[in-house]
Amino acid sequence: MNIRDLDILAVRLTFVSLSLIGSWVLQTLSLCVLFLTISIPRGQSLECNHIYMSQHHCNKEALKHLVNMQKMLHPNCKDQWKNFRFPKFLDKMKQVPKVILLEIVHESSKLFSSQLVMSTKDKRITKTISQLLMVLHKSSTDWAQCVASSTHKVPKLKKKIRQIKKYFGRMEAYLKKKGYSHCALAAVINEVENLMKFVARHTDILLKKDLF
Repeated sequence: MNIRDLDILAVRLTFVSLSLIGSWVLQTLSLCVLFLTISIPRGQSLECNHIYMSQHHCNKEALKHLVNMQKMLHPNCKDQWKNFRFPKFLDKMKQVPKVILLEIVHESSKLFSSQLVMSTKDKRITKTISQLLMVLHKSSTDWAQCVASSTHKVPKLKKKIRQIKKYFGRMEAYLKKKGYSHCALAAVINEVENLMKFVARHTDILLKKDLF
């Protein structure tokens, strides 16, 4: 075998080696993709995975602002707190759909509107409401992103969403009726605080389900 033949053989061996390596890389990548696909629960997108953790922090931040506002308002207001009739169907749900959590956060954000800020003279309250609104806006945006990116069909929950809207409508009507007084605000803040605890609890359920 002359030098030319050896060169040709070397080139062929190199080509075969590269082909084998390329095939191995492709197989490895395929297995990685398959693993990622299997590891994500059916109907759930990668987009939601990091959002649950983000929501966990948003919920804590929102609750902190709500608790701070409660401390600022008059303690005797508890006697005037109103029952806004929390939708009963929510208590019966073991796992609340993401679209419902989105609706609750979105309506909470609308409730603490500019009208409420303008009607509140206490600058500490208005500042805290503004901070709360920033958190709720981020939370609402994240949930919307998660819902939009989900691969499964969003269940038909129009009737339930209408009930949630009416529930928040009762709070809004109460604030207007009471002229956005401190006690009316305290009653609504107490209600929203309980709501955010509800959202936080069910967000953590989704987070744990995602992790394990």
